[in-house]
Amino acid sequence: MPIKSLILALSIALTSLAAPLSHAADEATRTIATILYNLNHFPSDSEKASLQAIVASDSATDAEKTVASALANIQHKVSDTDAAALQQVVDNAEASAEVRELAQILLNVMHSPSAEDKGKLQAMM
Repeated sequence: MPIKSLILALSIALTSLAAPLSHAADEATRTIATILYNLNHFPSDSEKASLQAIVASDSATDAEKTVASALANIQHKVSDTDAAALQQVVDNAEASAEVRELAQILLNVMHSPSAEDKGKLQAMM
């Protein structure tokens, strides 16, 4: 097998293996964005269950788990402890841009996201 064909085959194989992982991460991001978009003071019990599933997931990143946990715990605004953890996500260059944006939006929440932040969330949903 020529080297170019081998490289192409390996590239396709690696892409197909990574696709389920990125889909799971995208699903977690969409779930968090949707719950945050609809937030009114605090998440509902069913929304908290969805967030806890993300926290317990093997496929979610640590940054996604941090954001999901902070959102599950929110009471009108994030706690000081959750705010510190969210700021670490915002500052983490290895976290995806969307997850960093979710963390920043959550840091700014006072009862519900701003209209500007809702626009950003809608784009993630």
